[in-house]
Amino acid sequence: MTTTQSDPSFRATVLTAPATFSTTPAESPRPGVGDVLVRVAETGLCGSDVTMYLGRHPVNRPPLTLGHEFHGELLSAGEGTSARPGDAVAVFPALSCGECASCRRGATNLCPDMGIIGAQRPGALAGVVTVPAASVLPIDPATPPGLRVLIEPLAVALHAVNRAGPVAGRRCAVLGAGAIGTLVALVLRHRGAEAVHRIDTDGHKLSLVDTGIARHGDGRPLAEVLGGEHGELDVVLDCVGSAELAGQSLGAVRPGGTVVLVGVQHGAFSLDGVALQRGERAVLGVQLYVLADFTEAMRLLAGEPLFSGLPESLIRRNAVGDVAEVFDRLARGVSTHLKETIVFAGKENPC
Repeated sequence: MTTTQSDPSFRATVLTAPATFSTTPAESPRPGVGDVLVRVAETGLCGSDVTMYLGRHPVNRPPLTLGHEFHGELLSAGEGTSARPGDAVAVFPALSCGECASCRRGATNLCPDMGIIGAQRPGALAGVVTVPAASVLPIDPATPPGLRVLIEPLAVALHAVNRAGPVAGRRCAVLGAGAIGTLVALVLRHRGAEAVHRIDTDGHKLSLVDTGIARHGDGRPLAEVLGGEHGELDVVLDCVGSAELAGQSLGAVRPGGTVVLVGVQHGAFSLDGVALQRGERAVLGVQLYVLADFTEAMRLLAGEPLFSGLPESLIRRNAVGDVAEVFDRLARGVSTHLKETIVFAGKENPC
């Protein structure tokens, strides 16, 4: 059943070329078999969106309808979902084949045919989105409405920490104080890490969330920042995506320690093979998340005060008409908030 046939028109904000958006008419969505419709309430914007906006993504190039960090209202329900029309839902944006070796062992994030709603399929900047029924998950009413847009980035953080293995009682450092780095630090604290150091050259970003976690923001090399801690950490999670920091991180962990590369790497980089091999250190990559991470993120935001108690002032909310301005701000690195989002107001499609 579809409830959108009475809506007179739909419009989508499409990235038609690098750094160029166009608002274009779109046909009233007609979901296929196994699909449902979601009216977008809000979508967050992240570093991968900015990379696509600049035309620098290795795979996803314009034209694109961006937006993969979103939640909204279910307009039509179908087979494969427990949600009902009218429910507030989050959308799991990763699409996988379900049949390959990775999917069969539960690593759907490693599916060679994986696609993303907001890249391979039109995303939230369409205002109303057709998605697979199995991708919509009812949001617990206890989840603060102003924090629901953090479900997807928190899933990224959870998967990154899961890659590091058990962290209770371990000494950790997080490089980068953006949304992902901040959420990674909170997950480490939640899971009982003995010590967590947050490191960023931007002192303002470090000050946005009072995590009770040691923070360093003076821009010195990692070894100098950590001082006596350098070489004594169990885990470093690089949420920046810097080749230089990847090398420094390897020297920051003790023998048997782990470096987790969370931020997107943009090419080849070198590591000290002696430190890697003879110290039995590990360097691990991170690719998105799996459904279990996403549902845990939903649970934490619904009932764990460390997450559900985050101040909504961390998020800057913008109108659809300001999309170009927001992306320009993010591309220049001048945003003063932890997260920038686009809000779709009212029942009518506002694109």
